[in-house]
Amino acid sequence: ALAEEAEQRSILDEKARLEQLKADEEAARVQALEIRRQEDQRRLEQMQKDYQAALEIQRAEQEAQQKRRDEARKRREDEERKMLLKAQSEYKVGDEVTVYGLTQSKTLNGLHGKVTAMMNQEFRWPVELCMNDGTKRVSNFKAQNLKPKVYSMTDKQMQTMGRLMEMGFTSEQARTSSIKADGDMQRALQYACGERT
Repeated sequence: ALAEEAEQRSILDEKARLEQLKADEEAARVQALEIRRQEDQRRLEQMQKDYQAALEIQRAEQEAQQKRRDEARKRREDEERKMLLKAQSEYKVGDEVTVYGLTQSKTLNGLHGKVTAMMNQEFRWPVELCMNDGTKRVSNFKAQNLKPKVYSMTDKQMQTMGRLMEMGFTSEQARTSSIKADGDMQRALQYACGERT
């Protein structure tokens, strides 16, 4: 009976040991899972912080780029306004000009024409050209490709110009009218008075 009782106790002790071992293993497993969960949580929080920091950097870079673009646009607009004011003072409608310095449409270099309108939004002057075949054509030119038409006056034209100036016309009116009329006083007088175009 004692032996049987001792064996029974031994069985119970072994069973209790196994149950305790199983409980310890379960506790260790739960603890490992908790540690892993906490590590995953920390990694997730760090990733979120890094993402927010990256967003802040990106936002700051975009704002800086936009500021640079705005400043560049303002400088460009200021330059365009200055160019417009300067260029608009160079010619007026009716001025006779000569085309020069073109690199693409070289055949137009040397042609004469008349400014037909004020400078357009592309900073170009509309000019009615007298083509070599006698036809007329309107083209747009930058101010840098135009220069006032220079006339070489004959003695007859000079005499007519002098007479017109004596009559009270300005030197520009007298010069232009005398050249247009090729020195003919009657026609020059009509040009100067605006009776001929």
